[in-house]
Amino acid sequence: MTRLFLLSALAVPAALAAPSTSAPEWLAPLRADAQRLVAQWQAASAEVDAALPGLAAPPGESDDADTADNEMPELAEGDTLASCRGGLMFDNANSTLIYLDQVQLLDERLRLLAEHRLFVRLRSMDPRPDAAQKAEESPTQGVQDVQQDITERARRVPQQLRGGRITIETTEAVADTASNILLLRSPARGIPVLVAQGRNSIRIQPQEGREALLVADAAGNVFMDGAHISLRWVDDEGREGKMECAGGSITYHAATHTLHLPGLTTMEHPRGTFQSESALTVVLQPDPDAGKPGDSYLSQFAKMSFKGVESVAVHQGSAKFDGYAASGELLQYNARTGACLVNGPNASLTYNANTITADRIALDESGNIAIDGNDVRVAYERPSRQNADTKLHGTVRCGALQFDAATGKVATQAPIAIRDDELDFAAQGPTELTLRRAENLRPRPDALPSFALAEYDGVATLAAHRGVRLAAKSEQGDVAVMGDEVQADLVRQEATVTASGDNPLVVQGSGFRAAAQTAAGADAHSFLQVTEQGEITLSGSHISIEHTPDGQAPSAIVALSPQSPAELHVNAAGDISLKGEDIGIETHDSAGNSVKAVCKGSLTLEKEAGRLVTGSATRMQAAQGSFASNGPVTATLRPGTPRTARQNDRFAHLNYSFDGLQEASTPAGGSIRTPQGSMQCSGPMSVAFFADGEAPKPVRAASPQQPGLGNLKSARAEGSVALAAKDSTGRVLRAFGDTLALDAVTGMKTLTGNTVTLSDQYNTHTASGGASITLDAGNNARIHGATQRTTATHIHDQMEQQKKGN
Repeated sequence: MTRLFLLSALAVPAALAAPSTSAPEWLAPLRADAQRLVAQWQAASAEVDAALPGLAAPPGESDDADTADNEMPELAEGDTLASCRGGLMFDNANSTLIYLDQVQLLDERLRLLAEHRLFVRLRSMDPRPDAAQKAEESPTQGVQDVQQDITERARRVPQQLRGGRITIETTEAVADTASNILLLRSPARGIPVLVAQGRNSIRIQPQEGREALLVADAAGNVFMDGAHISLRWVDDEGREGKMECAGGSITYHAATHTLHLPGLTTMEHPRGTFQSESALTVVLQPDPDAGKPGDSYLSQFAKMSFKGVESVAVHQGSAKFDGYAASGELLQYNARTGACLVNGPNASLTYNANTITADRIALDESGNIAIDGNDVRVAYERPSRQNADTKLHGTVRCGALQFDAATGKVATQAPIAIRDDELDFAAQGPTELTLRRAENLRPRPDALPSFALAEYDGVATLAAHRGVRLAAKSEQGDVAVMGDEVQADLVRQEATVTASGDNPLVVQGSGFRAAAQTAAGADAHSFLQVTEQGEITLSGSHISIEHTPDGQAPSAIVALSPQSPAELHVNAAGDISLKGEDIGIETHDSAGNSVKAVCKGSLTLEKEAGRLVTGSATRMQAAQGSFASNGPVTATLRPGTPRTARQNDRFAHLNYSFDGLQEASTPAGGSIRTPQGSMQCSGPMSVAFFADGEAPKPVRAASPQQPGLGNLKSARAEGSVALAAKDSTGRVLRAFGDTLALDAVTGMKTLTGNTVTLSDQYNTHTASGGASITLDAGNNARIHGATQRTTATHIHDQMEQQKKGN
């Protein structure tokens, strides 16, 4: 008999390096050893065919094709039966049995069907018998030893194999019981190689030009090759899974429980579906009940246990889960925790209608997500805050960012921009966003306990730095923010904004605008805060607030303070407290005429009471006249007709409407001017005004006119008092004294003092010593004093004027 090859010399090394994520170190040597073993086996098989012409029948051409389908008898424990249709050969020198054509091998662990040939390498017998003993041996002694050896090994088979017999179908097989190696082969266009146990199976499909191979070594390493390989399994929780490998080969590394599948591969796992264009690497959960090295040549199948999947690495492919999907050049997934890592240009993570694209996306077991890349892009969908039935589609562009599942916060140090139809936000960074929890959440899938990002559908708050711009729409109205640093609550519509240097700071809403700016070169920052109740706090070298009701002129508050920052606070009632170097406030009366107040130092306004208190150098102006002082002023503004505010106007409290001054006083002197006259003093002064239409009509006397002082109702003044008015002829009279009392109801005006003076364009009358001047409603005068003096000028002009009058 031709000498057969020595299978024990071809064993694959058991100690191999641990796998890496993309190109495991153990992959190349393990495949090389398997391919070398297959090549030697094929050479030996060809040697057998050449040595035994005509004995080995071609596959499927036995004399009794139905015999292969006959059921084998039931076995007693420990029995092993083998049958074949083409004959049995025994190579004594190599301790090898060869079964030919329609081979069946059956024991309590295994049913092996080899259509063409089965090689069985027998265990070496030690001590080896001498030649004399050989001669005396029974011709069947070798087979009995094989059967006894297989029976002993069967008693040590792992428990999980006792629950179901392994079925192997192949064209050719090699079972090396000495070296614990199993080889299965089907030639091109032959039958598939099948290894099955219950619902777990491996199927290797050959095709024209490519055979099907399976090589398993004593360490449990397995190499499979073919046109298409299918794996089916049920894990320890009863969940089904499968793999489809069109890449042609699968390598299993027993030491690390790792499967490596190159080429186009699809894996359907109980938690998701994985598809790889380049390679798929799967780490299986260790099975403590798996066989140990040396148990038998079947131990390799016990060690390749699908008890459960530990992790998956997808190369240039994708994964789909319940609720989200991922794709990239390398995708790593931890099947126990749900953690997922995606690497490579344009790596993506998709959930619902949202997609994240970056260079690296890492989802950990707590649900935290780290996203890296110079150009991170997010396309999102969220419900409109204006219309619940409308979906908004927007984009996010930024650099690397992180999502914290416990707090719902997203943080980035890089520039960021978010845009949709209701939100336009940009910042140079760093930025922190708190996401808004979605309404009507569906339960989080049990298989993915860590994917918390899907529970949010918008931005609730943000804190951003450097070049921040924000515009948002909500049920409460539109809002826009611009500044160096912004903290905003988009749900409550609160905002805090700061800016430095001459950078602008702006917050504006529907009909509302607040701005602040610091003078160039100043160290201080401008600051603005808007609360949910509409309270406003502002500081800066130049600050302003403007409110514009629908179709009406705006109300405005302005402060300039280059040396020391101005400070402004407006509470929810519209009361104003303002400090600054130059201050101004403007509103409008019922007729739309401007009502202004400007001052220095400070200004406070109680809106409901209309009480106004100013600092120094105050000037108030309305259509009826003006009031100015050299010092602080306390005034009461006359309420105007309420102006129409916008619907849902959060800043309606900034809608000021006053119909001019009702009364005012100052301790430091000032002036009053109306179209009919004026007065001024250097000491305390208090005035009161009529409302429009309330001033008394002049009583007609002998004179053709009865002049008055417009809306001036009363006045009291002290210290260098001056009064200017017209008499009944239209002449301008000027009166000077130390005190003034004016009553517009009676029309009487009285000046007193040590010296009083009354003059017109022609005459000057002076009285001294307890002197007084009394002017009636027509400004006819009466002068009293210890001494009196009259100085007349332009006598000729006076006489001519008198003639004209007569």
